[in-house]
Amino acid sequence: MAYGVQIASDAGFTVVVLDTTVAGVSTLTPGSPLAATTTHYWRVSTTNAGGTSAWSTAWSFTTRAPATITSTKTGSWNDPTVWNSGFVPGFGDAVTIANGHTVSMNASGTLSSLTVTGTFQFNAAAAYTPAVAPGGRSR
Repeated sequence: MAYGVQIASDAGFTVVVLDTTVAGVSTLTPGSPLAATTTHYWRVSTTNAGGTSAWSTAWSFTTRAPATITSTKTGSWNDPTVWNSGFVPGFGDAVTIANGHTVSMNASGTLSSLTVTGTFQFNAAAAYTPAVAPGGRSR
């Protein structure tokens, strides 16, 4: 079974920002970041041996604005309790790993900036691509 997924910036799906097909997964991470502080609309269709379904009813979500985020304790990058924001840093965020904290990176991510006064530890077994967004900085 495969799923068609569309994300658009309008409810009528005239401005589609992602149009893809996935199989064997229940989550989707867009290959490029979605615009910040924007309401996006999404829908799915299913394809199996019987054919392809019509598009589902559209649902919506709003992306957040980039934030300034600091670690509050040692832990995994993907653990929201490690961060003062209560969520995992994402595209455009300015991130600081505070003195005395060790944060283990186990995911890909693109940030506005990364400041490390503590320890930034890479998980050698994970496939990840840390990157700083255009115009950002790492120090």
